[in-house]
Amino acid sequence: MDAWDRMKWRSHIDIAEAIAAELCLTAETEEILIRAVVEPDRHPEKLIRFSRERGVHAIRMRHHSPERRRIMRLVWKARLALLEGRNEDAIWCLGKALHYVQDLSVDPGLFYSKHDAREKEIGHYRTTELPVRTGIESSISSPHFVEECLDRLKPKKRPAAALYQATLYSSSIAAAVLDERPPSPSAQRRMLRAIHRHAWLVTPLAFIAASGLVIASLLTGAQWMAVTAPLIGYLVLWADRPYHHLKREARWHGLA
Repeated sequence: MDAWDRMKWRSHIDIAEAIAAELCLTAETEEILIRAVVEPDRHPEKLIRFSRERGVHAIRMRHHSPERRRIMRLVWKARLALLEGRNEDAIWCLGKALHYVQDLSVDPGLFYSKHDAREKEIGHYRTTELPVRTGIESSISSPHFVEECLDRLKPKKRPAAALYQATLYSSSIAAAVLDERPPSPSAQRRMLRAIHRHAWLVTPLAFIAASGLVIASLLTGAQWMAVTAPLIGYLVLWADRPYHHLKREARWHGLA
C-alpha cells in the first residue's frame, strides 16, 4: 500500500495497526488486516434492491449506516474461518467488518453533508493505546457480546470521541473473534445440556402438540386445527430460548 493510500485511510490503518500490535499478529497477518479494513472503500459492496420504478437494481451500501446484520454476517464468516484453520480468510472478513464498525462511529451529518469534513478532521488525530487495551481486556468471545458492541455504537460528531469509540469497539470485536481459548468446562456443559434437552424433550413435545391437533381435526372435522398444527409445533420449538442462545455460543466455539 503506497503513501497516498495510507494518508487517505489513515484512521482505519492506525486502528488496524494498533490492534495487530496488541494482539501480536504476524507481519503478514497485519498486512492482510490493513488491506481488508480499507477494502470496502476501494471496492464498495453492492446491495440488491427492488422498486416499482427501477425493478431489481443494485445500490452502494452506505458505510455510515450499514445494517448490523451485514456486519454480523462478516463477523460470523471470520469466526468460522478461524475455527476451520483458514486464518487469512478470517482476518480478511474481520477487517471488512471493522471498517463498518469504524464508519458507524462517525456522524456524517444531514444527507452526508459533513462526511468528508469530519473524516478529514479525524485524520488529524492518532490512535492511542488506551482504547485498544481497554477494548481487548473487556472483550468476551461470544456472538452475543459482539452484537451488544454493535448495538452500543453511536455516531459521534466530535472527531476525538468518534476515533476513541471506533478504536474501542474495533479492538473488542477483533479480540472476541480471534480468541481461540475454549469456554470453561461448566459453560460447555450448559451448552451441551441445552442441545440435548432440545433434541430429546422439546422437539418431541413440538411433534406431539402438532400431531395432537391433526388428530383432533380428523375427529372433530375442525379444519383450523390441522392448519394451525405446524405453527403450534414451530412455536414450541421457538419458545426454547435458552437453547437458541446457547446453540449460537456452541457454534461460536466449534462445539455444535
